Amino acid sequence: MVDLVACPAEESSEQRETAAGWSRKLEWPGFSPWGFSDDVTDDVRALLRRYKEGWSMRTASAEEADDPSSSGGVGEGGEGVGHTGIFLTWKEQPVVWTSA
Repeated sequence: MVDLVACPAEESSEQRETAAGWSRKLEWPGFSPWGFSDDVTDDVRALLRRYKEGWSMRTASAEEADDPSSSGGVGEGGEGVGHTGIFLTWKEQPVVWTSA
């Protein structure tokens, strides 16, 4: 996580993918998008509030999937992200996207 937040992409040891890119890679072998339940998102928010100030989460919207500028470059024009993922954010900047 520190590598993703603190290192520029060219110095990072982590492979950086967009939410839309991962969604397409998962759909190719036959996986289908599946949204998180309200209970799951509520639990994640509660855990983040207890962990450390600055971290939060938000659900991925179709607009973010279609407009990379609206999600800090995490989402890029892609079908399949829709409302099926969540962004873990640091001070309102998307850092990690996850899906079920």
